[in-house]
Amino acid sequence: MSENYSEILYNVLEESLESLAFMFAESIDTSDIAMTDTECIKVTMEFTGDLYNGSLMMIVPSNISSEIAANILGIEDTSDDATDLGDDSLKEVLNVICGRVLTEISGTEPLFDLSIPEIEKISCTGLENYISEQNTCSAIIDDMYPIILQFKKY
Repeated sequence: MSENYSEILYNVLEESLESLAFMFAESIDTSDIAMTDTECIKVTMEFTGDLYNGSLMMIVPSNISSEIAANILGIEDTSDDATDLGDDSLKEVLNVICGRVLTEISGTEPLFDLSIPEIEKISCTGLENYISEQNTCSAIIDDMYPIILQFKKY
């Protein structure tokens, strides 16, 4: 039986969002995820390592990216820079989360090579196809933005 890392995922998500983007996450049941936007953003990255290979995926509503960029950069979320750098900010958040998740699960000794995070625009309907029982966490960021984070080992 494989381990379930959902609690580790949530703890790292919560700490990373708070320290990097000054946003606060509250855990919710994955079945309670309701994306009200029509378009979501799926950010994924893969890793290879001494112990195992895998991937990390994050799904957020598209309207959160400029706010995350603004918070990281200390600028207004309505600025052109926040809009232009929204996708890059999501990639950076996932990159930070991935590094921390791997350290929490495997310790500091094993080495992992991380791929460059990739962005894909997806429909917010049918998100249940991305959710599994294990190694998935979901939360609400700042009481308004749902987020799904999923870890896979290969």
